[in-house]
Amino acid sequence: MDCARFMRIVGSVLEDVVNDEYVEEIYSTIVEELREIFKPKEIGVVEFLNGGCRFKASRGISYTTIKDIHRKGCHPVFEYVFNSKEITIIKEGHPMFSVTFENPYASMVLIPVVARGVVKSLIFMTFDSDFEMTEEIHQFFWILSNMVGIIVDYYCLKDLIDDMSNYDPLTQVANFKYFHETLYKEWTRAKETNHPFVLALIHVTGIKECNDILGHVKGDELLKFVAKLVKDSVRSIDFVARYGGAKFVVLFPEMERVDSLKYLNRIKNDFDNSEWTKQSFPVYLDISVSAFPEDGIDEKELLARLEERLVEAMRRKGSDIIYQ
Repeated sequence: MDCARFMRIVGSVLEDVVNDEYVEEIYSTIVEELREIFKPKEIGVVEFLNGGCRFKASRGISYTTIKDIHRKGCHPVFEYVFNSKEITIIKEGHPMFSVTFENPYASMVLIPVVARGVVKSLIFMTFDSDFEMTEEIHQFFWILSNMVGIIVDYYCLKDLIDDMSNYDPLTQVANFKYFHETLYKEWTRAKETNHPFVLALIHVTGIKECNDILGHVKGDELLKFVAKLVKDSVRSIDFVARYGGAKFVVLFPEMERVDSLKYLNRIKNDFDNSEWTKQSFPVYLDISVSAFPEDGIDEKELLARLEERLVEAMRRKGSDIIYQ
């Protein structure tokens, strides 16, 4: 392992931190540097979140594999290293070798990123040949793991502070500002990996009548009910925010438009069967959808299409989810 190459990775990562880049971009920098040095068949970073995991960067990994892991929540190989917290090589003879991915490999290197004794994320590489783990390379991976762990811990603490200004105090979901920051990060990642994502806009029709007839306390209860319903109905990796007024937005990473309809129909049906629809005035949800890349190649196009379709959904008075 060339010392100059190691210092190049350190320098690139620290430069990203100094420039206050998103953690996704830091992971992307690490992946690019490791790919150039070790020439793996596949390389990626997954972040552990609420008992599951989500891809934060990937090169050479099929969308089918990523989608399947997101659907299942995690993967036994990742869980194995999450529990062991050890740099691991999986190859023939290892107990996890039979637990394969979509594409076969001869060896897989897994580097846990540990912060405060907890595995926060995992860097992994697959190879068509037997990877030779020399003492020098193992030491490099160990230093990399700890360095990235410190950086991830820094970002976690920074996020705790940022959360004070990132969440809507009434509904406890993300606010409009935080949504735009998250959308930009997801768009950057999706454009880089050529993977899809979906946006859904949900409008609560009847909130004005609720405020006027039942009072603003009841109107607030209605908004909180919808926010919780949406949050509870989507995946843990999905992002829910208050778009403004009586509108909520959902960002579905690594998802096709047709798959998002399952979750949105569930939200709509559960709300239609709730007590809120039994008022003396109409209360229902209008929902629109836009998808990357079919409906736009940047955030402005996607949001413009999303809002245009919401107008049509409102014209139809919540009878249909407008997605094309």
